[in-house]
Amino acid sequence: IDLLPFVPKNDKECLDIIEAQALSVYKRLKHIGIEKTVIGVSGGLDSTLALLSLAYMCDKYQIDRKNIIAITMPSGNNSDVTYNNALKLMEGLNVSSREINIKEHVINELKTIGHDSVTKDITYENAQARYRTFTLMNTANMEGAIVIGTGDMSEVALGWSTFNGDQMAMYGMNAGLPKTCIKVVTKYFENIYPDLKDCINSVIGTPISPELKGNQLTEDIIGKYEINDFILYHFLVNGDSGERIV
Repeated sequence: IDLLPFVPKNDKECLDIIEAQALSVYKRLKHIGIEKTVIGVSGGLDSTLALLSLAYMCDKYQIDRKNIIAITMPSGNNSDVTYNNALKLMEGLNVSSREINIKEHVINELKTIGHDSVTKDITYENAQARYRTFTLMNTANMEGAIVIGTGDMSEVALGWSTFNGDQMAMYGMNAGLPKTCIKVVTKYFENIYPDLKDCINSVIGTPISPELKGNQLTEDIIGKYEINDFILYHFLVNGDSGERIV
């Protein structure tokens, strides 16, 4: 039994996934008739892969990387590690980078609806994710671009996202890739962009977290992605029953 059935088994399979991502986004942009994309960069695994694949797409199809508008939006709950990795990625890839601190905007929104802006409940968490999407969408309209979603297939299957927040995008670049696959493909990018090796390793080595409040580790809440993806594979690909998977 393959314990990691979604994970690419060799370099060719990793490159095939990257090529598919690049072609799919390029085809979408050609169909719309634009070359600009907007992406939120958190310094986490999913947005890192999406940004790297966007850069690869630009290189492959002769599009200026400055057409990638990468925005990091700290809210006060981000770690220094993820924040610095986001900045290093954007700078290292030479994309159009922007930093928008959303902390006060989120507090204002919470106060507007009568929230005390201190209690770290689901409203507090989701307000941050929704404000980020709000900012990305408005920027895309202003720039004549589309928002590239970074959420992965494991998150989609589990519902691990903010409705009307990171659940929304104009093109979900990672939507067909489960988390265990994303980690390995991101690692492969060291071969393509060796100057970013240290940053990529830092991203991969950082515990997965939505960073919407302190000490929030995703796998402590929803379980290990290796287990979730194993179940997802046998349910989705093999059509196995719950009883058989157990």
